[in-house]
Amino acid sequence: MIGPEISQSLRKGQTPMGMHPIYSHPEIAKLTEEEYKLQINEALGSAKKLGIVLNISEKSSPQDIIKHMVPEFLKVHARIAQIEKPHLERIKELAKKAACELNDISGRQFDELFKKNVNLNNSERLEAMDANFQKPNEAIKPEFTEKANKWIAKRLTHDLVTQGVAISHLRGAPAMLEKDLLEINRDLPNLYRLHSSMIQISNFVLVRHFPAEKVNKKKRHVFSYSKLNWKEGKVQAQASGTNFPTLVQELSKAIMDVQMAHALPREGDLTERELEAFKTTKNLSNEPWQYLLGPQFAKRLENVIGNLNLTSHDGEDEKLRSEHKRVLFSLIPEKQLHSILPNFYTAKEGSSEWNEAISRIKISMIKAEKDYLKGKHEV
Repeated sequence: MIGPEISQSLRKGQTPMGMHPIYSHPEIAKLTEEEYKLQINEALGSAKKLGIVLNISEKSSPQDIIKHMVPEFLKVHARIAQIEKPHLERIKELAKKAACELNDISGRQFDELFKKNVNLNNSERLEAMDANFQKPNEAIKPEFTEKANKWIAKRLTHDLVTQGVAISHLRGAPAMLEKDLLEINRDLPNLYRLHSSMIQISNFVLVRHFPAEKVNKKKRHVFSYSKLNWKEGKVQAQASGTNFPTLVQELSKAIMDVQMAHALPREGDLTERELEAFKTTKNLSNEPWQYLLGPQFAKRLENVIGNLNLTSHDGEDEKLRSEHKRVLFSLIPEKQLHSILPNFYTAKEGSSEWNEAISRIKISMIKAEKDYLKGKHEV
């Protein structure tokens, strides 16, 4: 069975992230199995509503998943492309609406961030694009010092949150805007749900059958992507998706990357060789694992952060929006961050341990903001 096998790899640190305090935690392995069961059941439920026979189950081998699911996935993708083609501008508008609501930002903020750099790559055949990851500088030998490893650990945790939120939005956007989508075509919401579940199931197969070293040797191509361009302290974002839910996913990913930017080292925080080591965190071998582990992890964390009663630092009696809370979360130093987060797995919701963890993360966010305003930037 795929789910338990992956859980075992996580617990033993047999993943690209090794014995990271979050990725290798026993409780996240359990959540991964729950995620797999959820996606199998959601795929079967959506397929049934569409009259599609999907011969897979929780006990299916990776070979059977590939044999029975991939042909149906390609048909579903083509069907979505056919339906969306006459409505591309409307689909892009709905993707913007979903991204703004899900990430608690205004339409003006969205337009300032993306300008016109939002693309819907409508094609009945999946067309891969260059992932354009920052390639390592072979002339500089990476140096994995204690400081570099702290930045790497922090980056991996924030990437997990970002990918988890984005995948959640991939799945949640069709339900949020179901009424609008039904006006375009009555099958669209279920097609999107089935498509999204199939993508997540394929990620389980990918990490089970393609170890990190094999993924890294393959050409770095993707079907959807988001990208940030920083210049003189200002940021411009790009996002491209193959259809409505994948476009929402990439828009959310770019928005989260901006909000979590303080989890990145600034100029002077790392030496040239340490920075080269830090760059190794952004690669294709990490992403499928983050897609698997992220949704359940991010769901718990976002619920906690979203319900925190925080006010602005200038004393105004105004609750901070979710985007501001994410910024504060990204400022928490690595040591504090990884001493608090595992408690959200081991503690029962509502228990004294749970409430203590919430109190600690709130205090850490407030202190991190004060330190930042004083010019401190601690890893």
